[in-house]
Amino acid sequence: MKKVRFEVIDVFSEKPLSGTQAAVIDQSEELNEEARSKIAAELNLPLTVFLGQEGASKKLEVFGPRGRGGCLFTTALAAAKAVGEAARFASPQGELEVRTGQHGGFSLSVPAPAFSAYHYRKELLCGVLGLDRYLLPDHWPLGIVQTCEEVLVVPVVNREALDGLHPDYDSLARLLEKLSARRAVLYTWQGTADLYLRSFAPGLGVFEEPLSAAGAMAVATLTVREKALPLTPPLTRLKIVGGVKMGRQAQAEVEVVHHTQQVEKVGILAAVARSFSGEVCNY
Repeated sequence: MKKVRFEVIDVFSEKPLSGTQAAVIDQSEELNEEARSKIAAELNLPLTVFLGQEGASKKLEVFGPRGRGGCLFTTALAAAKAVGEAARFASPQGELEVRTGQHGGFSLSVPAPAFSAYHYRKELLCGVLGLDRYLLPDHWPLGIVQTCEEVLVVPVVNREALDGLHPDYDSLARLLEKLSARRAVLYTWQGTADLYLRSFAPGLGVFEEPLSAAGAMAVATLTVREKALPLTPPLTRLKIVGGVKMGRQAQAEVEVVHHTQQVEKVGILAAVARSFSGEVCNY
């Protein structure tokens, strides 16, 4: 019997026991796929990341409660906190560089995401989300954004409506599978330009999560691309807030580099806190 040490990191929060939880397990080369899946299921956190070494970079593999998969960007921020420094991470989606940010946080940036339209009926989407049709505004951006994964981005008319919705998680998981998307992120405005989000990834075994980096970056880039809010080119900064309904408030700052024609790059800055550590047995 071997004991595997893990550290739980809370991303998008300066305080432990808030934000989005991610377990980080370093020096995990001896763990095979089955062992990693079982450990992630046992921890039952939204994200579990296993770190190894690949040349000068840390190799990063992400698992959720139902096996491989999860938000690569969020786990990279968590892993940087766990190893205690800015770092390069190798992943199946390519290499990510996490840098030291302000106030002890970490940041990363990626090239402009790809965009595609949502082609199903909006009435179907509202039914899946438990949302009255008139609460989904037709003039706000709706679509699928490809960052490190496909994210369905959905507008809701106000915060009261967003807090009040009750998705059918099984139906939402099936719809996301048809769209080849990993998560649905619903947004509304909070103040002049800030965005208030709720994020769901039922296909990954995470019914609701406080915030994901991929989701926050997807919403920010889509709303900037569609000029749906006040812009300050060549760089628009947005404060993103999520997790309030769950009692795990999370926030991040997203920077979108853009000009009148297109988005060029998007980055995210987040506070990250150590929460607790422990051991699991690997038989």
